Amino acid sequence: MEYAVEVEGLCYSYPGGDMALQDVTFRLRQGGSLGLLGPNGAGKSTLLLHLNGLLVGTGSVRILGRRVVKENLNWVRKRVGMVFQDPEDQLIMPSLWEDVAFGPRNLGLDEHEVEKDALWALQATGMADLAQRSPRSLSFGQKKRAALATALSMRPKILVLDEPTSNLDPRSKRDVVALMKSLKESGTTIILSTHDVNLVPLLADEVLLLNRVVVAMGGAQEILSERKLLEEQGLEMPLYAGLFEELRSEGRYSGPMPFTCEQAKSAILRASNWKK
Repeated sequence: MEYAVEVEGLCYSYPGGDMALQDVTFRLRQGGSLGLLGPNGAGKSTLLLHLNGLLVGTGSVRILGRRVVKENLNWVRKRVGMVFQDPEDQLIMPSLWEDVAFGPRNLGLDEHEVEKDALWALQATGMADLAQRSPRSLSFGQKKRAALATALSMRPKILVLDEPTSNLDPRSKRDVVALMKSLKESGTTIILSTHDVNLVPLLADEVLLLNRVVVAMGGAQEILSERKLLEEQGLEMPLYAGLFEELRSEGRYSGPMPFTCEQAKSAILRASNWKK
């Protein structure tokens, strides 16, 4: 099997000596999608920053078979698109267009290719009409989508997102989720860290539960069905799964566990023998 990401025995300590990651090991296949869950201070952002060499701990990190070491960083960063939790960390140019074009231009592409990739990324994130605006003048939600555009313009094989929908209004959140689904279907490997457990079933096939060490890893529905395991890490089950798990415990439901609105709707119709 071809792996997009391979992490083995990764350890990292903050400058003060506090351990952030301890012996973290996992693999993610090419084209796969992983939801990274854990409480505050669990090391989620720290782990993500190792995937393109912004942080370097002990152990091994490989991207598409190549180790993330100094001599490979340019190669790795062409293939791993990183979207930070705070979008202002990525928006540094006078105009949004220049921010989005910066990555492709830095790869040495000719100007025609730079314009093509930048325009595609802006259109994909719904930001094309704001291309000449200063990033400072954008709303926070617009800045989140702008930061996503700066990563997408590089056409990454792997997209890494830290809290991609935090502080977004419902419409912007739906747009980001739809875009992530489209990228996933096109073969992009996606890794997202989030506190929103309801987002994970929509985008992730697997879940890594992290609290400085790997607490658990497995299929998304398998991990998200474990109420006790999640609660031990300060997390909750997704809304629909939690509701139907309670109904099951009361003997009111015996079907498969739903995790999305569509799955819950189907479960209700089956349980009530609703017929069109």
